Amino acid sequence: MLEATGLSYAYAPGRPALAPVSLAIAPGEIVGLFGRSGIGKTTLAKLLAGRLPLQAGTLRLDGVPLPATGLRPVQYLAQHPVLDMNPRWRVGRIVAEAGPPDPALAARLGVEPAWQRRFAHELSGGQLQRVSLLRALRPGVRVLVADEISAPLDAIAQAEIWRVLMTLAAERGLGILAISHDRALLGRVATREVSLAA
Repeated sequence: MLEATGLSYAYAPGRPALAPVSLAIAPGEIVGLFGRSGIGKTTLAKLLAGRLPLQAGTLRLDGVPLPATGLRPVQYLAQHPVLDMNPRWRVGRIVAEAGPPDPALAARLGVEPAWQRRFAHELSGGQLQRVSLLRALRPGVRVLVADEISAPLDAIAQAEIWRVLMTLAAERGLGILAISHDRALLGRVATREVSLAA
């Protein structure tokens, strides 16, 4: 169980980007997060995944603070994954950065072996999200924070990616925070939905 209590954040003194928020994500649960633009959804996502330092509140996994170093059990996936990829590396090196990928998972995600020889900018948005998922979903990862990951994709790619994620949630007990402006999507994929208040 990932438990966040009283998390808040300000990028500058006196200018809070995220009002205090508490939430919990159980193993195998897909929690949909909805809220207007600028309310702090991405800030919350980055706090949960350790991309921003905690300024206030607590963050625990099974009652224990998350590790500050090494492979983090909470992984963040952005709307535009190319921004998290070294443009000078080929996809094979990007995927292998955190260790050898799982061939079975690569097949389920539809990651083709030929992509390994390409650079990130040579892949489509849907292909890049599949590569990002393969890189993020390492053994030991317990929670995936998916920040508008299917917003730029066509309906077919969107459905394929979420079908795999829903299956992984059920099979592996992977907890997922699904952040989206699309309430219809959250209604299809989420176990329950929460909103950030102004």
